[in-house]
Amino acid sequence: MRHSQNQIASIALKLALPLSLGAAFLAAIYIRFYSRLLPVEDLPMWPAYTAYFVLSLTLWTALETRFRIIYRCFEEVSLFRWLQSLVELDLLTLALVSSAAFFWRGYSFSRWTVALFWSLHVSLCLAAAWGARAWARRRTDGNTVYILSIGERPDLDSLRRECLSAGCNWIVREFPDTPSVLRAMENFE
Repeated sequence: MRHSQNQIASIALKLALPLSLGAAFLAAIYIRFYSRLLPVEDLPMWPAYTAYFVLSLTLWTALETRFRIIYRCFEEVSLFRWLQSLVELDLLTLALVSSAAFFWRGYSFSRWTVALFWSLHVSLCLAAAWGARAWARRRTDGNTVYILSIGERPDLDSLRRECLSAGCNWIVREFPDTPSVLRAMENFE
């Protein structure tokens, strides 16, 4: 059950992240040129911006496959580390697309639009990853491991990784000594 939850969440994230690229692009165009939040001298040249988006989508998807961003979302414990990898991927894609746009002298892209585009993409991807991870790790009956820690707190990171990779939730109860465990068990009745 748990393994299929991770697969479904992974597929959903595989669809959501490129879709968030499109949503971020359209939102950036709207905010920059049509919302009247920023002064507008002229409207965007759609063929140039479409080419920018298609190149961004193509490079981002190819690099995502190489960096394994989606699969790392479920392997790593820290969402912050995953976000760092995503930002690195977005910056690399931005650098490559900006380099290509620099050599294509036909049009000068709005810096506001480019900054909004990539900032919104990171925000949307973070929201999608958080939702996918929360859904994949939600508690299901029979998949919970209870850990009793007696005395000094042990390093639980490796145990946590094993529980998460096995699809288990885990609950840690800490006790300072053995008599406190026995008292807790007496009160448990």
